[in-house]
Amino acid sequence: RTPYLTSRAQFTLTGTRPGTGVASAYAVLRYLGFEGLGRIVRYCLRMTEVVVEEMESLGFEPVIKPVMNVVCFKTDKADKIKEELYKRGWIISTIFNPKALRLIVMPHVTEEVVSEFVSAIKDVLKKI
Repeated sequence: RTPYLTSRAQFTLTGTRPGTGVASAYAVLRYLGFEGLGRIVRYCLRMTEVVVEEMESLGFEPVIKPVMNVVCFKTDKADKIKEELYKRGWIISTIFNPKALRLIVMPHVTEEVVSEFVSAIKDVLKKI
């Protein structure tokens, strides 16, 4: 069971996942080095803080204070918000317990992207 993801369950057997994720992470670390990877991580954490500040200004509360670039915002309207955002070209995830929006802040997320996302959220909140 995966109550923390949009899908309610995932089925795998231990040891059946490919090693490509580990090999890819190793290759990226070799290419960027610890300092390069650290810069990217710090940037993502800074943008996560921006997202939290903006969402809090709209009345959304994080499920927990994020310690990485994943943040969830409590709302009983998570599924409806997700559906409306999708219509506007935004793809987000939800969690079931507690009901919340789930965002992962990756390196391509800039302050401009956050601003556009918050604008879309405001538009959605007017509609639902």
